[in-house]
Amino acid sequence: MVSEVSSARALSLSHSELAGLIHTRGMEVMWQLLQGHMELRGPGDARGPVRTREGVVLTHQRWDRGRQWESIFGTIAFTRVGYGAKAEGMVYPLDADLNLPTERYSLGVRRRVAQEAVRGSFDEAVATVTETTGARVPKRQAEELTVRAAADVEAFYAQADAPAPSTTGPILVVSVDGKGVVMREADLREPTRRAAQRRRRKLPRQRSKGEKSGSKRMATVATVYTIAPYVRTPEQVVAQLMESVRLATPPGRVPRASGSGPASSRPRPTSLPRRSRRPCGAIATRNNPGWRGWSRGACVAVPRAGGSPRRPASPSTRARTTS
Repeated sequence: MVSEVSSARALSLSHSELAGLIHTRGMEVMWQLLQGHMELRGPGDARGPVRTREGVVLTHQRWDRGRQWESIFGTIAFTRVGYGAKAEGMVYPLDADLNLPTERYSLGVRRRVAQEAVRGSFDEAVATVTETTGARVPKRQAEELTVRAAADVEAFYAQADAPAPSTTGPILVVSVDGKGVVMREADLREPTRRAAQRRRRKLPRQRSKGEKSGSKRMATVATVYTIAPYVRTPEQVVAQLMESVRLATPPGRVPRASGSGPASSRPRPTSLPRRSRRPCGAIATRNNPGWRGWSRGACVAVPRAGGSPRRPASPSTRARTTS
């Protein structure tokens, strides 16, 4: 790996290509380290008698040379020794030492799949795990791993202790949100399934107005927490309101003049774009060589000699004037 990175070919690569090369070769090196460590451990044969929790001695020995597990660096193959007895299952000391699951995928791979599955679709999760790790997880296995990862959620919240009253606030906040999720017909609730079976589409490819799909279940998320009151002064409230008004005002917007004061004290549009600085009577037409497109309201009322601004004429008024 060091020689490849120091070669003349590597010196001509871009930063993204060089990073991809190091990532690929580095993943191979880490896989070789893990595979070598498994070979160094040996098959895990016991030096003394192996007993079950009930005290039964396992006298039968069997070698398993096809054990594999999928790590985040790739597939690891090793040989292990199992011990058993009549009417007793096989026990593998090496699996117990490594805390290996009974299935193929390691805990690290299961964690990565579950983390990526909650961010998007299963297709995206499988693609991300394939690109960032050396593991290969098909889509169906990714779905099963995600379901098993959530098996202990209810038990975890059931054993959680309530917080002490001294650490909570006097205001109790409850927030609930729901989202309809499209389900397979076999996973729908009974009333929804019957409605889906009675449904007759009026259009072949889309639903008409008011037509229900009858294919969703409501996913609901709720949160309960306490907060302490935040006391604000009137000055802080007004300052926050003014800040929200300032952020909501589009940039370059000029306030409209109002009131009955003198004209010199009224705000004037001084920051309008250059294209909008034209008299309202100069209406662009297609015959005008300088026409660039229709614009609505992009004109400025120019004061006449009398002092009052000339308002733009409507199309009907211009037609009567021309005739």
